[in-house]
Amino acid sequence: MKKNKSADLQGLREQLQAWAQDYGHAQDTYLVGLDAALENNIDLEFWQGIEPLDYLPNYNSLRSSALLKIARFLAGIRNIIIFVPVALTWAAVSEATKAFNEFVLQNTGTPANFLQFWQDGYGLLDKFWSIGSIAQIDFVIVAMVIVLTAVVAVMQSQGQTNLMAETRTFTRARSTLALQIKSVLYDYRPITSGSVSAEVAKSVKSLKASLANGASIEKPYARLAKNVSDAATQVKASSGSLNRQLAGLQREIAKAEKKLGK
Repeated sequence: MKKNKSADLQGLREQLQAWAQDYGHAQDTYLVGLDAALENNIDLEFWQGIEPLDYLPNYNSLRSSALLKIARFLAGIRNIIIFVPVALTWAAVSEATKAFNEFVLQNTGTPANFLQFWQDGYGLLDKFWSIGSIAQIDFVIVAMVIVLTAVVAVMQSQGQTNLMAETRTFTRARSTLALQIKSVLYDYRPITSGSVSAEVAKSVKSLKASLANGASIEKPYARLAKNVSDAATQVKASSGSLNRQLAGLQREIAKAEKKLGK
């Protein structure tokens, strides 16, 4: 039996250590203390009285959804580049305005259309800043934002699904370990009135009742014994008196015989 208990304690230690490593709780106070108690086989009554589900870590510090991490990263990039078209367009407006003013100064009195100038440039505006070029770049950026938004939404949904599955796995492993701790340490619970079986309690009650009945039966027997003792004392006293009377009678008879003999 002792060997089996030692094997159970060692098996529980291995499960405890494996669970702590798997979920990143190797330094948890409860797990470290319980592991030391199991290793040295000390204070197991104390640890048996602690509810494992109240003290086992209730979160997974290692495993998190990789998809959620990527989704958060892509969402950050999207949130930045979503403002790029606005900034780029206003930069293009600024460049086109400066070039247009120069064009007007060089061509005083000549009718000029700003949008036409923004598109053609007339050699004063770089082709990159033309309205068509900027519009195309803005379109590409907005399309990227739309694609990133869709990708982030899908990855977040899948990541949440994976996270829920991992959480269920963690919860099952935690509950299984808690039950194993309770099972192995059950034999080390302190002896209390609650832990004594009903049959033992019934037997003790019956024994007390028997002792009480024996005490009540003993009283009349004690009185009877006293009466017998008193009667024996009286008989003994009567016997002594009778013996003395017989001895006196024998002496009288002896005296009478002597007188007759004369």
